[in-house]
Amino acid sequence: MLDFRRDIFRKNAIDRERYLRSRKVRVFLTRCMDGRHMLGSSMNMPFGSWTEYPTPGPLDPGRPLFGRDIKSAVYKAAVVDNRNALVISSFHFSKSNPHLGCKAFGYDAEKSVRNMNWQNQRLAQLWEDEKSVATIIVGLETDTHDLVFVGDDLANQVTASSMVDMADDQRQDVLRGVYPSLRQVFIEELAFFVAENLKYQEKRKEAHAAIEQLDHQEIVLSYGTAAHGLGFHVNSALAIGPYGDYPTGHIAIAGGILNANWESGRTSRDQGILLLATTFCSKSGFHADVMQAEFEARYFANQMFHALSGDEKGQELLADKGCKFLVAVVDSETYGWREIEWDPNRSSAEVDVMSPLDNYVEQELTAVHPVGKKW
Repeated sequence: MLDFRRDIFRKNAIDRERYLRSRKVRVFLTRCMDGRHMLGSSMNMPFGSWTEYPTPGPLDPGRPLFGRDIKSAVYKAAVVDNRNALVISSFHFSKSNPHLGCKAFGYDAEKSVRNMNWQNQRLAQLWEDEKSVATIIVGLETDTHDLVFVGDDLANQVTASSMVDMADDQRQDVLRGVYPSLRQVFIEELAFFVAENLKYQEKRKEAHAAIEQLDHQEIVLSYGTAAHGLGFHVNSALAIGPYGDYPTGHIAIAGGILNANWESGRTSRDQGILLLATTFCSKSGFHADVMQAEFEARYFANQMFHALSGDEKGQELLADKGCKFLVAVVDSETYGWREIEWDPNRSSAEVDVMSPLDNYVEQELTAVHPVGKKW
């Protein structure tokens, strides 16, 4: 599996570089950890073309790691590199069966849209004075991989499939009706997304993708700031960034999904399971940057190991001989990666000194501010 991924990235590097040089817009995407929710793949984008933040539920830009990371990344694209930046808050759902949709929102597509709107409004406030940055909501219907473009009022929604017989300028007119405040460069980029997504949908039809293939089939759990960094195909990997409020809880849930895939027969134990802890680092970085990236990757590995060890289904995964752990640093420029050593027996997660403090803070906040009331 790993040799295959290296080979894919060698072949992908030229396509990725060509894509980044040809486009006027840099894309930043928040998406669910679900392996079926691969917006870039649904538009035939080369691996690593977009900056992704995969996490269940809405992301709060007030959370330091996420807020500072996306603020810095978008600032670099829009100001330092003088590019246009498009920040997409995305959600997923299934038309054929609500329970093939997003569990984080109770399989409720409307709730997904409302939560993405909450996130999108806050992200928009970060760059409300910067014309080269735009924020929008885009959904993915995972039965067909049809895109859903959602307007600011949430009621105005248009699918890519509804534009299948239109010329490019007609598609731009439709998209301008959904996003009237967007500059022309963003409208053109969205029309490009529509064209690529329609090609992908047609390819799926030709492959006779069946409904039974729409449930979870992941065999990889990837965690860290480079969780999407090895570019696995649709429905092959659960990707979790450390950006949400409860990343260890998300890891445990993902472990349960992998186990359920085995038990249901959707995947085979012969395929094995890959647990991947990753972070980004540039080859041109200083020694301190490289060392910090290695420490960070091991830290993510410790978190993953700790989360799975504390969960019954996670323990079953770790005990299976087909389960492999990989800790890696991903080059932020080439998306190549190198494995680093990590010993679970020396995991800092075994030191439990923070748990009492976490419990104390949670109890205090609950006592002072009961859930459901406004600050």
